[in-house]
Amino acid sequence: MVSVDPVTGETWPLHCELLSCQVCLRRQAARYARAIACCRPEHFITFTRVGTDWKQIQPRVNKLRRSMRSRLPRWQDVFHVERDRGGVPHAHMWQWGGDVSPALAREMAIRAGMGGVVNVQRCRSRVPAVYGLKTIVNSPVAEGITPAIADFLELNGERLAHPTRWILAGRARQPSARFQGSRSALPRSQGDLRRGSPLTKTLTELERE
Repeated sequence: MVSVDPVTGETWPLHCELLSCQVCLRRQAARYARAIACCRPEHFITFTRVGTDWKQIQPRVNKLRRSMRSRLPRWQDVFHVERDRGGVPHAHMWQWGGDVSPALAREMAIRAGMGGVVNVQRCRSRVPAVYGLKTIVNSPVAEGITPAIADFLELNGERLAHPTRWILAGRARQPSARFQGSRSALPRSQGDLRRGSPLTKTLTELERE
């Protein structure tokens, strides 16, 4: 079965677009990674002591964001949580809007209760930002959701990622020229990323390449 664009006549394979479907979940994760890369993040930051579950992780990251904006008013980010080989959750964050030094990242992480072991790297390419989503994109295709993927979604509050509210907007809350090209490649809201809910289905130039 295929889906047909009633305006252009273009066709593409029909997918359910649910995060409860592993095939579609991998497709959405790959699209999300490409959209992040298209936004040209400035830094890739890893926080190693974020908490044990989403209820603990979410308020800590929100506190970190508020603290960062007190120093860097243009701060924007999107992050994912995954486990290391020892089973300890850590967060990978793609950041825009200001130069983040390792010292500043450590200071704000400690203030947010996330420990001082932080790694900050400057992003230098636009390759798909799949690292934080590797649990999903590297999992073998299987029927249903594998335990590793289910754990990833649980750690992330049943979402693929967590962008700041105005990640695609400029100062006037209008799409900035920088982010215009990937606006339709990202889900419209965090709510669209819940497992079991269809994602916004906009076919973009990224997907047609």
